[in-house]
Amino acid sequence: EFIGWLGDEERLPDGVEIIVISPVEFLFLQLRIAGYVGLTLVSLMVVGQVALHGLRHEAVRQRIQELEVSLPKPGPRLLLALGASLALMVAGLLYAWYGLIPLLLDYLTTDAQQAGLSTEWRLSNYAGFIVNLLSASAIGFQAPLLTTLVLRAGVASHQQLASSRRIIWFGAFVLGAFMSPPDPLSLFLVALPVIFLFEAAMMWDRLTRR
Repeated sequence: EFIGWLGDEERLPDGVEIIVISPVEFLFLQLRIAGYVGLTLVSLMVVGQVALHGLRHEAVRQRIQELEVSLPKPGPRLLLALGASLALMVAGLLYAWYGLIPLLLDYLTTDAQQAGLSTEWRLSNYAGFIVNLLSASAIGFQAPLLTTLVLRAGVASHQQLASSRRIIWFGAFVLGAFMSPPDPLSLFLVALPVIFLFEAAMMWDRLTRR
């Protein structure tokens, strides 16, 4: 259902056709998507169990005290952080779906058609392209929450993050390089929102600490 909806002609640029070049390509694509969903759910469960039970271990608690890190305790603040994470993820998905993906598809299609090439896309490659950009945006939009948690938990100071700004910016472009097509426009459209959100979180932290 999802793959058929994804390949609907209304969602494709003009002149683009989705093709399948192997008898089992559609089946393997379904299995791969199911695997991604399952892996995501399992990862969330593991993180939840580690956070719930691992932090109660005496050795872990002693190590946290040695590092002088203040972790959020169960309560309104933790719920607020989880809600913010979910809201940022949804914002990232909306940015990718309604802004990033249509723009890149039109750009790449026009570029190929102007070169006199036929635009026939393999189903698995097209779906992978969409999933990668959605994942990159959902992850990248967590930047302000991660920045705020690092600062408020005492893992790093505002000055330390500011002095590491170039490294963080470089990391945003590395994320864009791994999760987007190999062209400058895609790279910047994935990396720049991450950098903007990081800088917004840094500014918010500076203003609220005064």
